[in-house]
Amino acid sequence: MEDEAGLHPPSPADTALIPIYDVRASAGPGQIPDEYVAVTDRVSFAMDYIRRVIRADPRRLALITVAGDSMRPLLEDGDLVLIDMGRTVPDVEGLYVFRHGETIHIKRMIRSARAGHVWALPENPAYPREEYPLDAISVIGRVVWAGGAL
Repeated sequence: MEDEAGLHPPSPADTALIPIYDVRASAGPGQIPDEYVAVTDRVSFAMDYIRRVIRADPRRLALITVAGDSMRPLLEDGDLVLIDMGRTVPDVEGLYVFRHGETIHIKRMIRSARAGHVWALPENPAYPREEYPLDAISVIGRVVWAGGAL
């Protein structure tokens, strides 16, 4: 069956239902998550898209919500981000969700000139960049997709 654009939607067997967790990654000073993290919904992604574009194992993907404005204009408060939880080492520049102490953050990470350290960079110039020792953070995953309302 074709949709209005003449495209054939993928069958359920050709899709992956990615869970949306009730977690807000802070694009700001940090969010403290509840101990119990519920799955609030699921979003379907075509397996072909996951293989070709995202290049991740769908069993290691999760969606969470952005909270705050430190990543504006790239990410807005309330946007959903798809995290590849199989990528927990910030070995290349990218957007990562990480835990520092009790808080969860989302920032662009780049290697520091100091061995064993990374820089967490906001997009919004109103926020400072911060340097962290790798052993002081726990990377939850790399952001591989983002979406939100226009």
